[in-house]
Amino acid sequence: MKLRALRAAALLALLAPAAGCYYLGLAKHQLELMAGSRPLEEVYADPGLTDARARKLDIVRAARRFSEEGLGLRPSRNYTTYFDTGRDVLSYVVSACRPDSFVPYSWSFPIVGSLPYKGFIRREDAEAEAAALRADGWDVHIGETAAYSTLGWFTDPVFSSMLSMSEPDLASTIIHELVHGTIYVEGQSDFNESLAEFVGREGALQLFEELHGTGSPAVRAAKARFDIEELFYTVMRDLFGRLAKLYASDRTREEKLARRREIFEGARAEFRSMGAGFHRFSELKLNNALVVATVRYGRYNEFRRVFERALGSWPAFFAAVSAAASTGDPLAAVEALAREQ
Repeated sequence: MKLRALRAAALLALLAPAAGCYYLGLAKHQLELMAGSRPLEEVYADPGLTDARARKLDIVRAARRFSEEGLGLRPSRNYTTYFDTGRDVLSYVVSACRPDSFVPYSWSFPIVGSLPYKGFIRREDAEAEAAALRADGWDVHIGETAAYSTLGWFTDPVFSSMLSMSEPDLASTIIHELVHGTIYVEGQSDFNESLAEFVGREGALQLFEELHGTGSPAVRAAKARFDIEELFYTVMRDLFGRLAKLYASDRTREEKLARRREIFEGARAEFRSMGAGFHRFSELKLNNALVVATVRYGRYNEFRRVFERALGSWPAFFAAVSAAASTGDPLAAVEALAREQ
């Protein structure tokens, strides 16, 4: 049996007696991934491979190379194999938060510790978890993902669901997940995700400049796409700040919830006023769980300022971020670096 299969079998043996059906399902899924994954070379040789999907695989390969050669991320075998999920959504991620505060619900896991979200392979399992949380009074959000990282425990494949992404999003996602394999601090989700989001986007833009030329239509399209998402994050960060002040006030719970409804409606109206690219955001079911989940990925302006202070040098940037990661509060350390003159 190969080493990776032995590791999965060992994980299954570890989780089975102690953690119940959820972990059994995850371990079984991991075994299925390893048994069903094929080397990318085989996929390229498949006569049924379309030109469009071949181009997406080219982006994956380019992003892997650039992450090591251009960004200095740790080399890995991730995204050198392919797994057909048979659907565009790989997993469903449940997160929850109190309706009158930004206190998130946390789950505890082996290896990675406490996390403010929980992933499910089947939609119905995510819905069942969400229903139980709602019954207990929590705001709940269910997000969809096309990729995830096992943080180096296994070789992560290119999932067929990832090939439904746009080319900029695909490149950003590959780099994002590879960042987790280089820097990851247990129990610090906001730091981990915001770091990976910044490096993924900045790295994808640099990759597209290398592939297509600075100022090319491909680069302009990628930047426009990322700019729309950044404006969304800006609105959501502002929403987070306004709600945090409301929740910290001496108003009654009922008054806070009533004012919250007004603030959410104002945010939806703002999205509608921002043009066609933002109409889909106006249809979101806004609640505290969605706001917190969004801000978790959107606190990357501080990382951008650290990158600018490093004069665009990735080695200097990662040295600074790695030093911050070794502190007790890495995100606060990054924010302090970003404020320095």
